[in-house]
Amino acid sequence: MKVIEQKTAAPVENAQVRLGAYRAATGAAGFAEFMLPEDSYDLDVWKSGYEAPSTPIVIDADLTVEIAIAALPEESPDAVWLM
Repeated sequence: MKVIEQKTAAPVENAQVRLGAYRAATGAAGFAEFMLPEDSYDLDVWKSGYEAPSTPIVIDADLTVEIAIAALPEESPDAVWLM
């Protein structure tokens, strides 16, 4: 599993990846590795400041999946005063 940033295609480090009950975190190159039985899973990726939809996935062979997550815009700490 490789997690990249949607606009830049840069690897995302320390993203939490979950396939059903199985979990891992990505390394510096954006990879998280799983050893799973063949089955259907819900793929969830989480990292603060990013958004990624849950995606159903079927594991029926050795494969590498690349998922792009979107960086959320930073909120201005002055936003409440700028209304």
